[in-house]
Amino acid sequence: MSIFLGLLAGMTLLGQADAGTLYARDFQGEFAPKGSCAMPTEHWVFTARDVTQGKIACQVASLSSQDGHVVVATRNCTKNGQPLPDRHYSLDLMSEDIVKVQVGETASLLQRCPTNR
Repeated sequence: MSIFLGLLAGMTLLGQADAGTLYARDFQGEFAPKGSCAMPTEHWVFTARDVTQGKIACQVASLSSQDGHVVVATRNCTKNGQPLPDRHYSLDLMSEDIVKVQVGETASLLQRCPTNR
């Protein structure tokens, strides 16, 4: 019986993707509120190194996964060159092209922008 439980636990661990894999697969790219992909000032851009939200730019400090969503901790945030406090972005994949982003108490639904605009 203990061999069976060990195999079951191993399958569960193998079936879970780490935060970096989830972030790269589901969240890296350009997003905007629905209908705003043509307006670059509304864009959110998630890369391996940075998160940009309009005029706010932050460096990715760490990634973690929690309850099915990815948390991006950032550092060295600025807006128009002025320093801002570090931020945490909570990312939830709602559907293939829709992401819910929560920063503090504020949540936004964003759609993935086409790469060939």
